[in-house]
Amino acid sequence: MKIEQIVEKPKSIRNIAEEFCNSVPHNLDLGLKILPSQNNEGRIQLTPTASLVGDPSTGQIFNSVLLSMADACAGLTTYLNIKEPMPIATLDLRMDYLYPAPGDQTILCVGSCLRMTREIAFIRCMITTERDAEPIAIGNAVFMLGTSRRTEMPVDRGAHNAN
Repeated sequence: MKIEQIVEKPKSIRNIAEEFCNSVPHNLDLGLKILPSQNNEGRIQLTPTASLVGDPSTGQIFNSVLLSMADACAGLTTYLNIKEPMPIATLDLRMDYLYPAPGDQTILCVGSCLRMTREIAFIRCMITTERDAEPIAIGNAVFMLGTSRRTEMPVDRGAHNAN
């Protein structure tokens, strides 16, 4: 047996990102599908099902579905833009809902990295439908990088003991 067969080859960041997104039960329940990326942009697709429609009389899907989609896409985008594999965590996610999300059209979310520091990633997600390039929602996310390396936060004891 050759050494190459014994030593496991390192996974690419893309593989790790896909495994992460595809292993989150909520993403699987929603039916989120990762699409091929372009220019390190995360791309996720959702084909709505009847269970995602919040109001059958209007056919609109729940806003929370778009929130979950943006979070998954922002996480994917973060992974696609880091240089080495590391844990990440969502610190903040703000959503602007511009139009109702139709339950009869495929929804696409594209995430782009606005800025990356050593510890923080700033991601914007544009959510559109298959028929219209105008966004139905925009998500802005902030992710903390390397969360497993964190130690106890330093505390200024003097500030708490002031009388």
